[in-house]
This record gives sequence, structure tokens and C-alpha cells, in this order.
Amino acid sequence: MGFDYCIQNFGGSVDSVKLQEMFEKFGDILSNKVVTHDGKSKGYGFVQFVDNFIKKSKRFIPNAEVKETNLYMKNMDQDITEYLIELKFCEFRKISNVMIAKEGEGKSKGFGFVNFENPDSAKKAIDAMNGHQLGSKMIYVARAQKKEECQLMLSRIFEEKCRELIRKNMASNLYVKNIDDSVDENALCEQFKRFGSITSAKIMDDAKIISKGLSFVCYTSSEEALQAVNILHGKLIV
Repeated sequence: MGFDYCIQNFGGSVDSVKLQEMFEKFGDILSNKVVTHDGKSKGYGFVQFVDNFIKKSKRFIPNAEVKETNLYMKNMDQDITEYLIELKFCEFRKISNVMIAKEGEGKSKGFGFVNFENPDSAKKAIDAMNGHQLGSKMIYVARAQKKEECQLMLSRIFEEKCRELIRKNMASNLYVKNIDDSVDENALCEQFKRFGSITSAKIMDDAKIISKGLSFVCYTSSEEALQAVNILHGKLIV
């Protein structure tokens, strides 16, 4: 089971690949989806994170007291096995469980969990193994956060990220009104495309598919949008 988040108000140029790149810094992603209609983005989508995962700088305070016994590990080589983890961590006293996350075909995902019988052993393991080289990589080891903690922290991070996305799109999204009923979305694009790359153009219409004279044009950058405003504001669009 993972954490599902709805991401809204992003540009039409954002596909599932870009969505993955934008949010993978916050943790390991199980899946993501950009909602589309007729092949075009509707400006929102979903990202599903694995339980207990969060950006390193947000989730681990080195000097914090560790009271839990379950630790989270990541940045591990593909050939690191649960047996090897047991060998490396058993010096910190008795381990109750080791689990490495795997793909359907059994291939390691590069992260996992190790659970000790007492908190002191878990703290010693963090102090000794976080940043320790295991195989060819420096592994990351920290307390595995509880579901409620992750939900709160991830919510705060996503709220900040969404506000940033909204601010960016507001600067590049133009509101156009008083356009003639004969103007369709193709004609609208023709008028505005000379100022830059358009990610979406939408004319608001009523149930009878008659233009209300209102539309939105979204560019890839705020600079392009500003140029269009400076040139076309007050001009006739037909």
C-alpha cells in the first residue's frame, strides 16, 4: 500500500515522465499518472509513493533520539541480498526481520527495511551504517517513519510544491475575453503561437457549443505570455 497524492494545475507539457522527475526527489514512487482526454493533459494527475518514504533532508535528524526499532535503507546495489544485510547489521544485536523491496520478477528495487528487537540497537545501526559503503554504493539508513508522520510531512512538501507550480502556471497562463463567436481554438492558437510555444488553448462554451467569448491560452514560459499580452491586449481577434 502506498500514499496517493493528487497533483493539480500543471501545464499541458507535463507528461508522466516529467511528473516522475518532479516528485521522485521526495521518495520512491510506485506509480504516477497524468490524466488526459483525447491524448491531451487535463492539467492534473496522481503520484503514489511507497509507505514510509520521504526526502532525506526532511525525514532524518541525525541527533534525534531513536525510539523505534524499524530502519529504512536505500541506495543499495541490485545484488545486495537480505542475507548480506543480516551479516552487516547483526553486530548491533539481534535482528527480528529484514526485507528488501523487489520487482515482480524478484529484482531488487534498491531499498528495504531492517527491524531490531530494541531501540538502542537500531540507533547504533543508524550511527554506524548511514553513509557506510556497501558494495559499490554509500547506503542511506534512517528510522522508518510511521504512516502518520509521513502523511503529514509529505502533505506539507506537496503543498509547497503545488503552490510553486500554481505560481509558475499563473504567470504563463493568459485569460482572453471578448473574442468573436466565430473564433475556434485553432484560430486562437494561430493568433498566439507567434509569441512562443503554446501548451494549451481552451475556449469556454455553453451547452450548445457556442463560444462565450472567454478563453485561456497557456505558454511554456511567463516571458512568452508577457510578450503576447504586450502585443495583443486591446487588439481584435478574428
